[in-house]
Amino acid sequence: MPGFHASSDANFRHSSWLLRLRSLGNRLVLLVVVAAMAWTARAAWQASVQREAVAAIQRLGGEVGMNNFFRDRLAWQPRGAGWLSTTFPNWTSRVETVSLRGQQIGEQQLRLLAKFPLLTRIDLSHSRMPEDGLERLARFSRLEQLILQDSDVSDHAVARLRRLRPTLDIDTKPVGD
Repeated sequence: MPGFHASSDANFRHSSWLLRLRSLGNRLVLLVVVAAMAWTARAAWQASVQREAVAAIQRLGGEVGMNNFFRDRLAWQPRGAGWLSTTFPNWTSRVETVSLRGQQIGEQQLRLLAKFPLLTRIDLSHSRMPEDGLERLARFSRLEQLILQDSDVSDHAVARLRRLRPTLDIDTKPVGD
């Protein structure tokens, strides 16, 4: 065949392979960028929901305790994480404790608590709550301590909660004991 060289065929196959590899690399970069944007949008939405729920708890006279993911959860501090915590405090912090001491716990308060899935401690001392309210608190998988000192909660409801969550520390002692 005139004008055909084996080396040009090899070059064509090599360049075709490089084009496919480059195209795959571009798609991978695009996928990473889209994933980062989706994560950022979700983090912003979660921070917004948390901020609104914290304000609502505080308006009701309650208190919240937050942790900082970078400061409290990691044994090492990622380089540059400090600016994330100061620039986006609600993105790097999560509510872990809520106190609604002395409150009438109803549907509104239970809905607010549900916005904090990472709760480890809830203080409902001196509070009143409907019977089914305690069962709803059993859904918090990370809940370690529930304080019900001097609360208007039946022994039957507490026993049911203990059956649902046997490892949960439930403090029902009257204040002063």
